[in-house]
Amino acid sequence: MLIDSCFSMRKILLVISLFVLWCCQDEDNVVCPDVQIGNFTDERDQTTYRCITIGNQVWMAENLRFQHDGGAFDGCWTWNEELPELSTKQFIKLVEDYWVEYLISDDLYFEIDELNQEGYSYEEIIDKVGDQLPKELLEEFYQTNPNGEFLKEFGYLYSYEAAVAAVPEGWRLPTDEDWQELEKTLGMSGKEISLMNQWRGNGQGDLLKSGDNGIGFDALMCGGKLFGTGEKVNIYSRQGVNAYFWSASAIAETDSTQIAVVRSVGMGESGILRFYSRTDGTAYSVRCVKNKED
Repeated sequence: MLIDSCFSMRKILLVISLFVLWCCQDEDNVVCPDVQIGNFTDERDQTTYRCITIGNQVWMAENLRFQHDGGAFDGCWTWNEELPELSTKQFIKLVEDYWVEYLISDDLYFEIDELNQEGYSYEEIIDKVGDQLPKELLEEFYQTNPNGEFLKEFGYLYSYEAAVAAVPEGWRLPTDEDWQELEKTLGMSGKEISLMNQWRGNGQGDLLKSGDNGIGFDALMCGGKLFGTGEKVNIYSRQGVNAYFWSASAIAETDSTQIAVVRSVGMGESGILRFYSRTDGTAYSVRCVKNKED
């Protein structure tokens, strides 16, 4: 009887052990949630975005492509786009050319001329009176030959400041907590969600990619303008390999340096990378989010 009791106890312990092991393995199982498809039209430029509802969140399922007036000067980048060397003299010449054509008021013209005579740079002049200038003037002055094919397929790569300012009314730039809620909905375990500067999860990244195995989030591998060092400072890189997305969560690393939490999915990875990136000189894609009840 003692032997039978011991044998029975071992069986019970084995079953309990297997159950615990199964629970631990199941903790990070991929979850394919019910997804609802919708659309949103940005009234600012009449661009329509496909959206998906996942759990209690509504996400844009396309990269944001809203352009600030200054384009790349305002942090809206396309692939390999660089800023030209401009001068205050060029800016004043344009103002003179547009004075009559776009009916710049005499008061504004003379204010700009006075600021120029006082030694203000064109950046400082535009900062003071830019909201009074014709959009056509700024577009011509700020022409940087954007990559139209990249923009059409991938949207803009935004600087952090441009990303914050580009979000349409009723939406928000997702916080780190917003991304974590999405990851949790997709089955990422609590112990992995909080990990930093490493790939986390087991299949959640695949669900965010475009293709038949995804949930419709459709992350595209458009690369980004990545922070580097030495001769490789703020270079365009990883197109066709990674997608990068800003979060609104940023902190001051030093008195002069700010870092933000960024997400990435990659062709060769099934998880989701959560990492810190410096905000100066970098540019990533933007996906906006809002609450389901909004």
